[in-house]
Amino acid sequence: MKYLGGTALFIKEKSNDFLHNKSLFYPCSGPDCNEFFYYFVNSINTFWFSDISYSSKESINGKIKLLKQNQLKFSGCGTKILPYTPLPEGITNCKDIHPKLYVRKYKRCSDDSELQVNFRYGCAQFTLNHFKDGEIGVFIHRGDGMVSGEGSSNVMLLGNRKRRYEPVNNLWNKLYPKLADEALIISDGSNTAFKHLKKYHNKHDVTGKEIYNRIEDFEGHGLLWKCVGYASNKYGPTFVWKVKKLNNEN
Repeated sequence: MKYLGGTALFIKEKSNDFLHNKSLFYPCSGPDCNEFFYYFVNSINTFWFSDISYSSKESINGKIKLLKQNQLKFSGCGTKILPYTPLPEGITNCKDIHPKLYVRKYKRCSDDSELQVNFRYGCAQFTLNHFKDGEIGVFIHRGDGMVSGEGSSNVMLLGNRKRRYEPVNNLWNKLYPKLADEALIISDGSNTAFKHLKKYHNKHDVTGKEIYNRIEDFEGHGLLWKCVGYASNKYGPTFVWKVKKLNNEN
């Protein structure tokens, strides 16, 4: 895959055809968008970044700088107030937020093709409702924790965690159908129940670049996992996994 610079992301793949007409989803992304946008700008047409810090266009513009003008042409933007359902009384594991969607549209200077970047203000779990089954070609989750009072999301998407409020209960069961049959999962081991992803979590004396080609393939959680690259460290090394669904079971 070709990238345009400004990123430490590396993926050892000869073809990115499996990402055609797919979306990228990065929940709890905060300002950590540029590295992935730079890399996938020629492969992905729809980007979804979700975070409770995206409270206004100004908050997004102050944190996130996308590609230079000679690579993309800005073609429009908009704000959409999303449907809101108050949380049931006594639910404390989700923040009660009135969600909004900030949209930026671009055209590639190379061929005038279109792409869209969606910044969703709100809890990341609910962003899953925007995707059709099989739509997500790239899923990213890193630099996150389980203590929401310390600025972490307390959200486990790469794994199932029992919750009393059904839309956020057992999130892997909800994410899995949204993944394409072949996809990329990028993780530093944050907020996951999968032991293979947690192996190097919070280990800061090694980088993904040093060891990614020694990481063994495995089968689990309805997928065949193959480590094909790395990104910059967050809570330890970040690895890129190419996954393939096994008989559509999770």
